[in-house]
Amino acid sequence: MVEVRPDSEGRSVPFAFAGRYGILFDSDEWRAFVAELPESASIVYVVTDSPSTFAGVVEALPATVDAVRLYENYLTTFAINQGRLS
Repeated sequence: MVEVRPDSEGRSVPFAFAGRYGILFDSDEWRAFVAELPESASIVYVVTDSPSTFAGVVEALPATVDAVRLYENYLTTFAINQGRLS
């Protein structure tokens, strides 16, 4: 799982929503993500290296929501290059 910023209580969040988009950091939590997806959401970002996981999440989303896959390996490499992970 990609390292995410903690919530106000210091816990890592598996997903987040802001305005018209959402991001799923922990693909194990996709059911809760889909269940809590606001009606205003028009795009979601799914962090996963697995094509089958991404396809499963997309299948569960409303038809009006676009999905973009963000590769976990890419994001981890980016974080390392930025000095965020060691």
